[in-house]
Amino acid sequence: MIRDEARAWLVGFLLEKVREDAYPSTTHLDLIEQSIPHYMIPEYLEVLMDKVEQDRFPSVPMLRRIRSVSECLPRHDHDNRAREGQAEAPRAAEEAPA
Repeated sequence: MIRDEARAWLVGFLLEKVREDAYPSTTHLDLIEQSIPHYMIPEYLEVLMDKVEQDRFPSVPMLRRIRSVSECLPRHDHDNRAREGQAEAPRAAEEAPA
């Protein structure tokens, strides 16, 4: 096992606990945020948003946490493709004579 696998396991384990708890532990949430791999951020945000949607009076700290974590995401889909190395090639480069 390597470090990234151990961290992913820890975050997955804690994420399941957060899903199950009506009012998740802030310690668990903090541990997730300290260790979460970038690819798991959307799943984590989805869990937090589900918690907020289920609560008649969502907590301000939970809303702030969602805002803070969402700052780790790209602003636009183009930003995401560029990070993944899938950005479209510029047209000029494609049309240039060989």
